[in-house]
Amino acid sequence: MGAVPNRREYDLFGHAEPDLGTDPCPYGWFKFRDSCYLLSSDTKPWVNAAIQCASMQAHLACIETAEENEFLRRLLKAMRVDQGCWHGLNELLHPGTETFGWGLTQQACTKYDWYGGEPVTPASENHLCAMFFQAYEYHWHLGDCTKPYRYICEMKKGQPCECQL
Repeated sequence: MGAVPNRREYDLFGHAEPDLGTDPCPYGWFKFRDSCYLLSSDTKPWVNAAIQCASMQAHLACIETAEENEFLRRLLKAMRVDQGCWHGLNELLHPGTETFGWGLTQQACTKYDWYGGEPVTPASENHLCAMFFQAYEYHWHLGDCTKPYRYICEMKKGQPCECQL
């Protein structure tokens, strides 16, 4: 997976110091509050990315607060992620309705960070999955779920995976 940043890069985030306590994140994962995040080095379509996260007892990142969103945006910028990077938000169960949920469980999303006028009417039926998009300063963009992009997995520290694909 992705390279582990050096000490100076951790300092860019302020609160992203590696946790060396009793329940640290796995090697190569980044800690923020009660979650650990892994930025992939490979690219996959959204569903395959969700499966890969589940295989590591994690799920595609489900963003619950503005602070968590800002942490992930800064991480992507510091790691110089170009193009897009999948997170868990999608409208796969209700295509074209702008009814978004997290993962395949469709846990309600109450906070959004769409770029400009997004989401827009999709250019194709596959534009149902959300990503951080570099060209939009890592604000959210609705992308084609079948296209391969990097992705962010999340696991709650000390809790078993709920397997939210």
